[in-house]
Amino acid sequence: MAELEENLYSFADYAEIESYISVAEVEEQKTWAGYVQQMAQEQNIELDFLALNKLYQLLVRESENRFLINASPLKLKEILQDASTFAEKTALSAVDFEGIFQQKLAQYGFLKETNLCRYFKRASLCRNARRNCWTN
Repeated sequence: MAELEENLYSFADYAEIESYISVAEVEEQKTWAGYVQQMAQEQNIELDFLALNKLYQLLVRESENRFLINASPLKLKEILQDASTFAEKTALSAVDFEGIFQQKLAQYGFLKETNLCRYFKRASLCRNARRNCWTN
């Protein structure tokens, strides 16, 4: 994790920079937990064990693999900052992470629904336009 520059992770979608790490072994889990705690401290955020565990669970949901989770510094900072902002405090709990996760789900659900509506509206307009071309 520490081998790569933090700002390179923004190019991960376009390059072969791996942002997922294995946490299958106890030592890997401890390393990940220390890494997250260090990032939190750099942002003046406190995490207890339950908060760290909830963050792990949320990352597992995202990766759909309990032994492979996202360790991108940008992603982790975003989650930590969002949770702190959402909770309006710097000592975060498991409830705070669950709250931000639920907020993101609602936000993504709304965007997905809006995009689907736009898609179907466009498809309907295209069908109507084709129908009008054939009838004229």
